[in-house]
Amino acid sequence: MLTSSNEEIQELTSTFSNLEAQPGYITALAQISTNENVEVNIRCAAMIQLKNCMMAHWQPNPFQPGRFKIFEEDKKFLKDRIIKLNKEVCKDPKLARLAKDVIYFMGDDVLPLLPKISEEMTNGDNLK
Repeated sequence: MLTSSNEEIQELTSTFSNLEAQPGYITALAQISTNENVEVNIRCAAMIQLKNCMMAHWQPNPFQPGRFKIFEEDKKFLKDRIIKLNKEVCKDPKLARLAKDVIYFMGDDVLPLLPKISEEMTNGDNLK
């Protein structure tokens, strides 16, 4: 059984917050999520963290102007690889829903990619 004190939870939350603000963090999470050599529950945890980070930081927040925004290098990595990421994680039902959330949180940045994503999803390649 896992037990954690409030102090341990606060320390872990602080650690994740510090990691989120580092360049390459989003890229690392995406790479872990798509690595089939990594156990599926770890991949799922990485995808959840990726989704949560994107939800909080992909777009600037006008109500929290001092809060960081995801680094452009990380955004470019995801935009360049979103189709591959979608194809890889959609092979596993645990990860498929999270992949859709990641695409959703990319907002307008994903619009130019939607035709290609749709084509990949409808031709069945991502279900192999």
